[in-house]
Amino acid sequence: MTKLLIVGFILLYSLLYSQSDNYKHEIYGCYDKTSKLNFIERGDALCDCIVGIEAPNFKAVTINNDSIELYNYKGYVVILNFWFVSCAPCIAEIPGLNDIVKKYSNDSVKFISITKDSKDYILNYFSKRKHFDFEIISNDEDIFREIFLFGVGFGYPTTVIIDKKGVIRYVKSGGYSDKRAKNDVKDKLIPFIDKIL
Repeated sequence: MTKLLIVGFILLYSLLYSQSDNYKHEIYGCYDKTSKLNFIERGDALCDCIVGIEAPNFKAVTINNDSIELYNYKGYVVILNFWFVSCAPCIAEIPGLNDIVKKYSNDSVKFISITKDSKDYILNYFSKRKHFDFEIISNDEDIFREIFLFGVGFGYPTTVIIDKKGVIRYVKSGGYSDKRAKNDVKDKLIPFIDKIL
């Protein structure tokens, strides 16, 4: 029995390790393919390039102390939003993102936001202003930089839609910092969510 458990653990570890290596290989290939483009063209090309790649796993804890592991959400559409408070386009799109949460509240969709800001800063910010209906993971720029390997060409906000099989289906980086942001984010995300539900 012990040998069987050890073999199972080794197989599971090698599967997770190879999935992570495959993602790294694919995204580094995207960086190579787009290296000669200017900054704006490269950002758009990188977003398009990673569509179709299996999303890397991550584990984190929300500001409400709930544990999240991305692989546990297979069978759900997952919307990841990378942002921070001092990012004007990030804050401007929150009302639109909240509308999307309301629209799909009864569907198989999970909403996770990841910010580099601290938990205390986020709680203080939202206690005085608008709310954000996503599950919020604070103080975790590593998921953006080290796990998803988003670097040159990716800005804030970045939103990723992952299908029920764990494959990245849409990536959007950047946005408006004014009242256009609310409708822009809805116009861009809702068709993709509807398509993969």
